[in-house]
Amino acid sequence: MVKVILLTATWCPTCPPVKRFWELLSDDQDIEYTEVDIESPEGACLREEHQIQMVPSTLINNRLYFSGMPEKQRATSIIRALKESER
Repeated sequence: MVKVILLTATWCPTCPPVKRFWELLSDDQDIEYTEVDIESPEGACLREEHQIQMVPSTLINNRLYFSGMPEKQRATSIIRALKESER
């Protein structure tokens, strides 16, 4: 299953619309979606591991794909390709 992690922060004005984007997309696609606060211990580890400089940032299958608002067509193409590679 494709795993999407959205790194967010409570003070981030861009994070709520990106959260909604992934929530809607996860309803449409069969993905495992979670949100992680960048200031939590898990978020700090992910930030360091992936050298994340801004929020929101989106990891898909543990790889950084998006910073800021994702493009829907690109996001669905990536998810589709990763699902195909799992078969």
